[in-house]
Amino acid sequence: MEKVIQNEKVYLPDYEGGSIVNVTSSILKVFGINPPSSPLTENILTLKRYKNCSKVILFIFDSLGYNRIKELGSLNEFKVFSLTSVFPSTTVAALTSFYTAVSPSIHGMVGFRLFLKELGLLVNMIKLSPVGFVERDKLNETGFNPKRFLPVKTIFEMLGRRGIKSFAFTRMHYYKSGLSSLMLKGAEILPYVNIVDLFINVRKVIIGTKGNVFITAYVDDFDTLAHYYGTKTEEEKTTIHVFFSIMQDIFLRERWDKTLILLTGDHGQVPSPHTSKVDIRKHRWLLRNLIMPPTGEFRASYLYLKDGSKERLLKELSERFSSKFIILTRDEAIELGVFGSKTMGLRNKERLGDVILISKGEQYLFYPYSKFELKARHGGLSKNEMLVPLLVLQ
Repeated sequence: MEKVIQNEKVYLPDYEGGSIVNVTSSILKVFGINPPSSPLTENILTLKRYKNCSKVILFIFDSLGYNRIKELGSLNEFKVFSLTSVFPSTTVAALTSFYTAVSPSIHGMVGFRLFLKELGLLVNMIKLSPVGFVERDKLNETGFNPKRFLPVKTIFEMLGRRGIKSFAFTRMHYYKSGLSSLMLKGAEILPYVNIVDLFINVRKVIIGTKGNVFITAYVDDFDTLAHYYGTKTEEEKTTIHVFFSIMQDIFLRERWDKTLILLTGDHGQVPSPHTSKVDIRKHRWLLRNLIMPPTGEFRASYLYLKDGSKERLLKELSERFSSKFIILTRDEAIELGVFGSKTMGLRNKERLGDVILISKGEQYLFYPYSKFELKARHGGLSKNEMLVPLLVLQ
């Protein structure tokens, strides 16, 4: 959904039938379950065509933007469509949307770093540890239970209530993590080492499981490489080619009866050159008006303001940052619908701060949470961050 906001062309999430949220809503419909969100529109996925499917497989390729899929060459076995990601266009928000079939406004996983008022902590939502801790799952020491964090059921729980088995493949280093427990509740979680054993073991599950079954696999190679090397690199391009080559050699050489196979991305990436960094430490006028460092994403930053500073700071932000960021109050962003439903619960609203800065171009608001400089980033509303492919095996 293309739109111009504050002189910047953006792509808003299409939660009504053209986003990643609607992918798993459609999968629930295939299994005869009424989903919590709209399914994909009929021009993307005609559900009645797949009503007899007993097995559905969903591959989620982290950071596979629609602009990258053109480099794959021939995809004759697939129908290819364009979808939008969610906002913010980041893994923690996107994966939770896949696994719950609801938008971020409902599930509340609205960024990589969030202030969780109920815990009084600024939290790394992938590690599920307070920001600054190297170890993961330190929240467990506070009594935090990841399985009780989400306010909604996962798609795996919904399927399980109907007697449908679910399997979720994830990297070995995420296996048994708090994040996996949180997102994949209700699924049998299976670890893998690389994409070779991934495809072999997906095939084994298909062959060895009778009745209705849903299988999903999360692949993070592309995201890691893009962060480290940047976009449009030889490493990035080769990874895509290797993935599809192995998929065809190991997995697609067989024709699966009554099986729907889907492949998509969670978001895209944009270059993140050092020259585009807006280091908040150099803007003392902004820092002294915040009660904590920016949260969320570097390309979708949530600012918590000191009492009484909002009106003055909005004016100053407009004067100094309007060429670098879209500047919205929390209520303006919610009303715009970027998070999904415009009716947002208080707990989720409180995770958005008071003011939201969304990047224009390649700009990003930097705070030194880590010394590691990424060469590509995501989180914003640009075309290359927001548009992802959906490949449907014909």
